[in-house]
Amino acid sequence: MHRDITREHEVDKMKSELVSTVSHELRTPLSSVLGFTELLLNKQLKPEKQERYLKTIYKEAKRLTNLINDFLDLQRMESGDQVYRMDKLPVNELIIETVEKFRTENMHSIVFIDDATDVVVEGDRERIAQVLMNLVGNAIKFSPQGGSVTISMKNDLNNLRVTIKDEGIGIPEEDIPKLFSKFQRIDNSSRRKIGGTGLGLAICQEIILQHNGEIWIESKEEQGTSVHFELPLVSQHQEYTNHEGSEENPPVMIVEDDMSLALLLSEELKVNGFKVIYHTSPKEAFKEAKRTPLVGAVVDIMLGEELSGWDLVDMMKEDPLTKDIPIVISSALDPSSDAKKIDKISHYLTKPYAPTNLSKVMKKLLDSQHRDGAIYYASKDYQETEV
Repeated sequence: MHRDITREHEVDKMKSELVSTVSHELRTPLSSVLGFTELLLNKQLKPEKQERYLKTIYKEAKRLTNLINDFLDLQRMESGDQVYRMDKLPVNELIIETVEKFRTENMHSIVFIDDATDVVVEGDRERIAQVLMNLVGNAIKFSPQGGSVTISMKNDLNNLRVTIKDEGIGIPEEDIPKLFSKFQRIDNSSRRKIGGTGLGLAICQEIILQHNGEIWIESKEEQGTSVHFELPLVSQHQEYTNHEGSEENPPVMIVEDDMSLALLLSEELKVNGFKVIYHTSPKEAFKEAKRTPLVGAVVDIMLGEELSGWDLVDMMKEDPLTKDIPIVISSALDPSSDAKKIDKISHYLTKPYAPTNLSKVMKKLLDSQHRDGAIYYASKDYQETEV
């Protein structure tokens, strides 16, 4: 008699992989939490050391929570108990929320390039947000030397395509097909040092498949990784195309930390045929301006933190590569209070302002190829004026 025990063997193998992964991945953060807690309880430490140890405990506790959530998510999905609350969902809003959550990243700049005319899909908000957090988190984790993480969005026929691209350690081509398997870790020294359960991509794939979408990876070792996923658009009455090599929409950069205003301006510009590159960091926006032939830049002068919008304006005006890029100033302040700070002020957008004013200025710049580096303003009654 013969009996096929392949399935039992696979289940046993998965169980041992689960036990091995759980024991290893949970033991490491638990050891840190216990060790640093013991130090705090038994030693008199300086305040700065106490703060550093508490931050480590907090970080490791969050890591534990994420690991446990991964296991619970996987269990619910495999048992069919995962509930999806579907609704019409603007994906650009979720991406900007995700970018905001990673704003404290010091080694990585996160860029959002929005080139999609239609961004509304039928989806579960929490689950799609989970996919974005996981994929952006992976892009950062597997780029230990830093670099840019670029999130781009475009329409492809009746689908919305989102791509998360990093400049990290990459993946050997032969290992890419294994990545969506549960508990799958690529066996090389660079990735072993980073850690993880190997569940994140399996969970992302399950969520995307439940939304009638698809997800795939392109990567080369030491050359970074691109993870793409596509979701069907709610509007299926026309086909949107972005073919490779076709003429791209002219780019406008928005440097703004007010999420709702950034979304409003983005939609207005896209309707009028522009591609929008979104930044919250003046430092990274300056790098963008040097590498991208922009139609213009919209700068909120009250960005704060390390550099302000005025610092960005000054840097752009002083650099030969960026001095001719027209800048539209976006501010809640009265223009007269800022007029002394810069020369050649033409227009001022005083918050709140009509987004149509912005698209009018950009169209004028595009049509006339007007690139003398002027800085644009608009008056409070939403009419373009010259100051």
